Amino acid sequence: VVRTMKDYGLFLGIASQPPQTAFVHISHVSDSKTKPNLPEKFPVGSTTTCRVTDLNYADGILQVSMKKSVIELPFLQHSDLAAGTHVRGTVVAIEDFGVLVKLSEKMIGLIPVNHLADVQIRTPAAKFKLEQKVKCR
Repeated sequence: VVRTMKDYGLFLGIASQPPQTAFVHISHVSDSKTKPNLPEKFPVGSTTTCRVTDLNYADGILQVSMKKSVIELPFLQHSDLAAGTHVRGTVVAIEDFGVLVKLSEKMIGLIPVNHLADVQIRTPAAKFKLEQKVKCR
């Protein structure tokens, strides 16, 4: 922890080459709904675990999260997945053009109708149900 802003968040120094600056907003410090006392819980000089979620290209500062639920996610965005990766998801919507599958709390993917099965499926609603668990690739 490099700097604490009481009601806003933390600036972190990331040990990398070259060293990077990161910011964690107070809403991403913990999964808890209660607002932590940042200066008391994270004094300057302390170390913590975080996950990079974004990069602010304007100022070059990494956006990070310290939420355990975010750190433990297998992936945060579509680019984290390589083509052919096997994932599990839950059907959240069924449309004529395909099925929307929730892969994580932060990501939903579309399976186009021509990729739903080895044979053509004309009505996805006949094969899939809402909240159905599916394996995808």
